[in-house]
Amino acid sequence: MKLTTTSYKRSEYKRGYLRVNGTFASEKGSSKNHRRFSADVSDGDKIDARGSEFLGGDGRSRWSAPRGQWAQLTVANGKLAATDFDGNPIPTPSWARLEVQL
Repeated sequence: MKLTTTSYKRSEYKRGYLRVNGTFASEKGSSKNHRRFSADVSDGDKIDARGSEFLGGDGRSRWSAPRGQWAQLTVANGKLAATDFDGNPIPTPSWARLEVQL
């Protein structure tokens, strides 16, 4: 499985990142507004990431775009789940996507 995260450049206070089992994933690409990180993951990996996504069109400017968010991610049975600093479940962020490779 491949996990891809995005980080909105213009609102990054602390830079986005993806870390799997303690190893930082390198940046896999960027566009004018976003940086992308990607790593191969499997069930049971310890994953933490910081990211954000802003696609515009909702009336906000780049200055009021979503700020970076930290999440601890887990993969179980091909599904992605997220928790906060305290281990409480949170909705899976829109900036994290899990692709199952065949």
